[in-house]
Amino acid sequence: MLFVPAWFLLGISIYYGDLVARHAISLIYVGSDTATHVHRSINENFGSQILWLKWSVGIMAVWLALYVFWWMYFREVAEE
Repeated sequence: MLFVPAWFLLGISIYYGDLVARHAISLIYVGSDTATHVHRSINENFGSQILWLKWSVGIMAVWLALYVFWWMYFREVAEE
């Protein structure tokens, strides 16, 4: 069940990454007055992208640790 929120958070990170790319492309077409605002927006969105990526990877790491723990101690081995 931990995969559902991890994938959701990963989707949020991808969304912010897309915003970073769109703002970076928009820098080509804007004047120097607006460039400062666009740079600030890129920095904020990049920070959000990294934050949500870290949360997503953290949840996946917790899931993996729990799975390995279960696999080592509670898995039933079929005996032949």
